[in-house]
Amino acid sequence: MGIKRSVDLNEETYQALKKLSASQHITTSALIRQYIEKGMLVDKTSADIDFIRKNIREEIDNSVKGYFNRIIRLHVKVGLMTISMCYFTAKLLYSVKFKGDFNLDEMMEDARGNALSYLKFNDKEIEEEMLRYLHH
Repeated sequence: MGIKRSVDLNEETYQALKKLSASQHITTSALIRQYIEKGMLVDKTSADIDFIRKNIREEIDNSVKGYFNRIIRLHVKVGLMTISMCYFTAKLLYSVKFKGDFNLDEMMEDARGNALSYLKFNDKEIEEEMLRYLHH
């Protein structure tokens, strides 16, 4: 048996509860208990929202972390190859135009080294390096 408490209701609220409880085939007291329990559940959920958000964020992070790391590694590889090919093409064109004698393996190795250095530069240093390299 539960603890009894009295609640003062205005006439309009009481009539609305009476009508609703009749349509649901339950007592007015049972309907009031349902509303109290639902209200308490909403308050509890609101109080726990930060905890719920934290858990959801951790689950999302754990689920996608591997994919993000793979995408980042692939992006770096593509960038390195693109920059390497820019240096290689510039060096090849320079060699063909001015020297006529070149070693493709050495040129590719040199281009890759320059590309790795290039990735460490800021925008101004990139422009200066490209100008220096092309006038080399």
